[in-house]
Amino acid sequence: MPTSNGEINTVNFTADAAMNIWIPIDDSTFQQYAWFNTQPDIWGEVELWQGKNVHAGVGCYSWGPGTTSYTMMSNKANDTEFWWKDTANTTSTADHPVQSWENATQSLIEDTYPSTSLGYTTYFYAQMADRSIKGFNISYNSENTTIVSEDTFVVSNPAQAVKGLGGTHLTVTAYEEKEGDETLWGSLYVFYQTEGSDITAFTRPIKGQGEWSSAPLAIPDE
Repeated sequence: MPTSNGEINTVNFTADAAMNIWIPIDDSTFQQYAWFNTQPDIWGEVELWQGKNVHAGVGCYSWGPGTTSYTMMSNKANDTEFWWKDTANTTSTADHPVQSWENATQSLIEDTYPSTSLGYTTYFYAQMADRSIKGFNISYNSENTTIVSEDTFVVSNPAQAVKGLGGTHLTVTAYEEKEGDETLWGSLYVFYQTEGSDITAFTRPIKGQGEWSSAPLAIPDE
């Protein structure tokens, strides 16, 4: 699930470890903890993630088929990395280790905002150094995880890219209306702040094509 900077980051990714969290313990280190459904009263320390930008968010993808899960976080150069872990109980190889977090170096996203929020639903989203919000089509394939470069886009209105407030919380989702096996329509939704007193919703067809439309959301006083 996507998270905002400064919040506890949670991930579901194996049958044994029902939930994981990453908590900053200094300016460059996340401590990862795991909660196991076989030991429901215990949170255990798993490992340290060092050399990271803990002011940025953490993203994840853990609900796909197979035994591999993914987490995304920014490094000290403000580039967003994709890490994968195959949780299968099979023999490791040099090219494909198991039970170990590995960096999918071909999928690096350079020059993200220092306190970017990260999120994934259908597309992976990050705030770039110029404060624009970009969407990336990720081909998730363990060590061969890559970005489908021709499908990269910038969230915009019909005239131009709409930049977010620096470090804005970023929430993304997608929805499809189906009738049996037929998809009647589907849309991407992206929510973020552009001024600091607003929440603006952006939507576009789910395949990532066509113009964006946007509108401010009403924020109640209470």
